[in-house]
Amino acid sequence: MEAVDNGELVVPVVSRRAKKEENRAFAPVKWMLGYGLPGPVELGDEALSFIPARWGGDVTKPPAGLVVLGPYEPSGAPFVVCAASQVFNALAKAAAGKETSGLERLQICLPPEDLDVGTDPHVYRAVLDAVLAHATSLALRKVVLVPPFQYGAKAAHYEALRKEVRGAVVAYGAVCLDPAPYLEENLWRVNPAVEGVYGLRPNPAGLKKIEQGLLNLVR
Repeated sequence: MEAVDNGELVVPVVSRRAKKEENRAFAPVKWMLGYGLPGPVELGDEALSFIPARWGGDVTKPPAGLVVLGPYEPSGAPFVVCAASQVFNALAKAAAGKETSGLERLQICLPPEDLDVGTDPHVYRAVLDAVLAHATSLALRKVVLVPPFQYGAKAAHYEALRKEVRGAVVAYGAVCLDPAPYLEENLWRVNPAVEGVYGLRPNPAGLKKIEQGLLNLVR
């Protein structure tokens, strides 16, 4: 481009940003709670929801009734333990403020960090049992648990953790959203007709499928 005032040539340079696999972590709960979308979000006293910080949005000022899990610095402790600590602290704070009297639903979307560090599935299950046992004592109408997931995660470890989540849910009468159907490769293509090129969020077909699945779950 040529500058108008002095005729100098101007060459714009844009630095290339490297994308990591972890940047593909995706939060379908945005469609359920409205988090990260334009406009105010009011959850009221009926629901308390937990979502991972890696899912984006303004994590510095989450809406009322929404608690952001993480991000966590590696310290030797499994990240699911850190997440459970946040859940317990949030519930204790709500109980101290008498906010649990109107609480009907607890929605916990487990952070995907454990898919990276390889938390032992048995440890993961023990932590989930503790969380759900505490949730059961609150006499909630519904407890929803979403397994940790991200596009491109190692299938074997992902399935191991997902199995533990399903087992804990059955043991404590909670509800589990299985994200496997929403990780289909074709749902993440930037252009549905072009293979191998994926976006950070699903394409329109993927969004529609995820939204309907969540609506079916919370209803």
